[in-house]
Amino acid sequence: PDDMKRYDISHPRYFWSALNFEKPEVLDYLYRITEDVCQRYDVDGIEIDYFRHPLFFRPNLDYMPATTWQLDILTSFQRRIRELAYREGNRRGRPMLVATHLPLNVEKCRYVGIDVQRWLADDLLDILVAGSGYQPLSMPMKELVELGHARGVPVYANISESGMEQWGGRVEAWRGAAANIWRSGADGIHLFNRFPATPGDPVFATAGDPLTLARLNKVFGIDNIAENYGCLEPAVVQSQILPVEFGRSGFPREVNLPVGDDIAAAAKAGNLANAILRVKFLARAPDDQVELYLNGTLVKPESDDLEKGLVTYRPDPGLYHPGDNRLAFRLTAGRPTRKTSVSVESVELDVEYR
Repeated sequence: PDDMKRYDISHPRYFWSALNFEKPEVLDYLYRITEDVCQRYDVDGIEIDYFRHPLFFRPNLDYMPATTWQLDILTSFQRRIRELAYREGNRRGRPMLVATHLPLNVEKCRYVGIDVQRWLADDLLDILVAGSGYQPLSMPMKELVELGHARGVPVYANISESGMEQWGGRVEAWRGAAANIWRSGADGIHLFNRFPATPGDPVFATAGDPLTLARLNKVFGIDNIAENYGCLEPAVVQSQILPVEFGRSGFPREVNLPVGDDIAAAAKAGNLANAILRVKFLARAPDDQVELYLNGTLVKPESDDLEKGLVTYRPDPGLYHPGDNRLAFRLTAGRPTRKTSVSVESVELDVEYR
């Protein structure tokens, strides 16, 4: 408990109670718990959540990656879980599936001791769940989706209720996150800490079907929240999350805006009512001139509230790409003696359909 008071949550030693997976008795203990559940309850499968929290081996406490030997340890444990599922599935006469919840890409998996490529090659899982879900509108899923599909394993993207708080929990933002996931080629959506109070929750009712989502209003944007795991550097890089500061005057700063819908096609078909882009800047002075380029095309502002730092744009819908969109900001004039930097604090695209 003292470590929790001494260290910030971003420091690996904040997780003072983490188990050391080098110890055979630790793995045996976790295995027996899983075995007990499989034998006592008529479950359809096992999900091993390697993301809550991804601290298994001591090198991560010192910001060092897991060793090859430690990768083998965790692979052996995953193999035991797989064999347990086969045995118990055969005993009851129907399959017991194995799902794993992992960091967002191969590099981050290996860092904490997970050899996801080997696990897939050795058929040690049936479903791969990826990501913290704390950057629900920005997370890049392509690498693990392609890796899983190459082995015939479906890949689900995780969305955390906590990650959606930055968007006010709006159903339109949930829809935007879901649309991005479906656009990435993922096979489904995994929700974390979403507990609907009443039947007919709008997220559950719409997020799981891309056809249902297609003509519903959405919010797309760039997240402004980091993964607070000191043992695991963020898998979403700074060009994909905010805030970002401008460099010297005249030099552009680029960020990526994922858009799961085909806005250009919707506009061409007459189905698009509005697509309004709102950007909030911090520390912008009256004499600062900021240019915005969407996929290489300069976009003029529709309105500018300097006091709130909010600039509204209404680009030609044909400029948007389904998937990744490049936003470039350029500070073309400003005070040379300024002591603070101008930064982009939020980017939000509100899409409304007829």
